[in-house]
Amino acid sequence: MNTSSIAPRCLVLIVLSASGCSALPALVRPTPTLWLPAEFAPAAAQEAAPQAVAATASGWTQAAGPTQAPAAAPTAAAPSGATEYQEDFEDGQAQGWRLDPHWKVILDGSNHVLAGEDHTWADFGQDFSGDLRETLRVKLMRGRIHVVFHRDDFKRYFVGFETGGTELNRQESETQFSTDLARGTSTFTTNRWYQLEIVLQGTTLELLVDGQRAWSYTDSHPFTHGNIAFEAFEDSLVYVDDIVVSTP
Repeated sequence: MNTSSIAPRCLVLIVLSASGCSALPALVRPTPTLWLPAEFAPAAAQEAAPQAVAATASGWTQAAGPTQAPAAAPTAAAPSGATEYQEDFEDGQAQGWRLDPHWKVILDGSNHVLAGEDHTWADFGQDFSGDLRETLRVKLMRGRIHVVFHRDDFKRYFVGFETGGTELNRQESETQFSTDLARGTSTFTTNRWYQLEIVLQGTTLELLVDGQRAWSYTDSHPFTHGNIAFEAFEDSLVYVDDIVVSTP
């Protein structure tokens, strides 16, 4: 038989008979199927169908048609807001931070953290605008910390965190402060990590501690931009870790 007369791309049934070769229309199948004598199966079809059915006793081979690609694995839902900054200090550095002498990255067990003591500041250089969500972990060894956000010159919000509770404060100028705008009633212990989440959305500010709302406050004239910072106090020692700033 002249093998060049068999066209590899023809989806037909080739029937051998005493009178020669004749072609019949291929039956409609969910997966196109080509039946050929095994010795004439095109090499491309063999490569494309590694799991083709083995030759039957009659010497015919079924070349498998195109296989369906597996369904893509489901992906995790995208976060509700874009992350603008995050830091876990595991490289032993506080990159982008301006640290007073009593602030530094230390080891807390096997974990790197940012630690500050006495009345000193750790100030991050990036400016954040508009609505903001800041999450971080805080451990009070002793004393008190202010978590500062939307700080611009003397203007700033600052959340006080100590064993006696939390509160929201606002500074408008070098000498003008509005304190205890909102206050939480929960108390906390030293030498224990707490997850803080500060949210500013529109005119509403709120604080969550370990996922529980501590307070909420409406500011009719909110600050719209500024950097983040931490302020430790006299006779204080505080640890900070796993900072994430994003949009709500």
